[in-house]
Amino acid sequence: MKVIKIDGHPDWEALIKDLYSNGESEPIFLEDKGKQVAVIVSPAEYRTLRRVEEALSDGLDVEESEEILKDPKWISWDALQKQLKS
Repeated sequence: MKVIKIDGHPDWEALIKDLYSNGESEPIFLEDKGKQVAVIVSPAEYRTLRRVEEALSDGLDVEESEEILKDPKWISWDALQKQLKS
């Protein structure tokens, strides 16, 4: 893990150009006054993180939907149609 202290760094543009010109591929953590304040990741790693986030979110949506359907006040579409027909 690479950490760069940014406390009062005079030239942000030069810092960023330097990071990318070195072909960094691992995340780079930016630290200000001893606290990690940001992280720079490669575009490929960012896309991977987004895919993981979406997959986890989809899984949570399925779990949440299953819990909602267990609630007795919810009825299936078929059951609703039968009620409306009678």
